[in-house]
Amino acid sequence: MRHTGIHRPSTLSSAPATRANLPRPIPTGKGPGETDPCMALLCAKWPEWRGKGLKLVMMGSSRNKEDDERVSGLRERARELGVQDQTEFVVNAPFDEIVKRLGQASIGLNTMQDEHFGISVVEFMAAGLIPLAHASAGPLLDIITPTRSGHRTGFHATDAESFAERIHEILSLPDEEQEAIRRSAREKAEEAFAVEVFEKGWKEGWGRLMAMKLGRRGRGD
Repeated sequence: MRHTGIHRPSTLSSAPATRANLPRPIPTGKGPGETDPCMALLCAKWPEWRGKGLKLVMMGSSRNKEDDERVSGLRERARELGVQDQTEFVVNAPFDEIVKRLGQASIGLNTMQDEHFGISVVEFMAAGLIPLAHASAGPLLDIITPTRSGHRTGFHATDAESFAERIHEILSLPDEEQEAIRRSAREKAEEAFAVEVFEKGWKEGWGRLMAMKLGRRGRGD
């Protein structure tokens, strides 16, 4: 599963789609094994969220029989943990549906440890979600980091229990604080990972490489 998230109302006016009036996370695909347990822990420790329409939504593609079996296993795991009513699986959805779901979600989750980069986390931030990712590798060091102006862009966790705690913390924030983090997350995505930023960095890097090559030729290397 590629995308995972949690629904929660938001007033972010520049979001790509109108957000639902339900708290709903959207988990991101890689490492979904932590998401069902964290949902169970969240509902056990703070049972009030069950009555507020909180739902974990996992979105992704199923390419073959093995993928189908993996999705079936996740569904069964949700039933075993008693959170089947708080968990939804969206499989092989068209692009428009994915965009719509991201617009309705509140939190974007990525539970994979040592993700070398984490493009889905950047997608969450660009879509106006509050990102919550494993405290390791790319999401920790490069992506969910303060903006140039020093504003917070998201949260990190390390295991099912801490993911549940962070979800509760985020959903308990006043709406204006959530909106500020969403805006900062989008700002970070634009200032660090926009196409224009990549193209500029590529040209600068290529220019330095060519200068080094010409310098070696001038020295007769």
